[in-house]
Amino acid sequence: MRSPADRVAQTGAVLFVLWGLLHLGVGLSGAFTFASRGPAGVFSGFGGAPVAAELTPTLVMAAHIALDFSLILAGYGLLAIWGAVLIWRGQRLGFWLNTIMLGIADGAFIIALMLPGFVSLAAGGLGPVLYVLGVACTAIGFYARPASTAVRLPNSA
Repeated sequence: MRSPADRVAQTGAVLFVLWGLLHLGVGLSGAFTFASRGPAGVFSGFGGAPVAAELTPTLVMAAHIALDFSLILAGYGLLAIWGAVLIWRGQRLGFWLNTIMLGIADGAFIIALMLPGFVSLAAGGLGPVLYVLGVACTAIGFYARPASTAVRLPNSA
């Protein structure tokens, strides 16, 4: 039977899965938009105004950067789900993986897109909220239990 601490950690894992599905969906949406509508479609797909049919080389490069961002975002989504599976299994590695890597992703998103006002809190706040709640629940679940019941990695010696 699972302890209350285990259930709290698993709640954190579920929150990380939701974070992962959100980012996987947004990332794949951007990649499919690029694949189906080409570089010009990427700008309107991310909420921008439609651009002229003739793109300058700089705009083509910007569209490819958006594609790169989309694919990396989808990859972060998969990483979050993998970390959540580790958390569900009681492995603290999943906690640290998600805390550090997803924190970098959300931190960069907040600094580069939300703070300058390119993405509103209403449009972009769900990911950071899921992240903070996932970290909090998992930390409480893992570190509230006595050290004798914590999952330990085997000694390498």
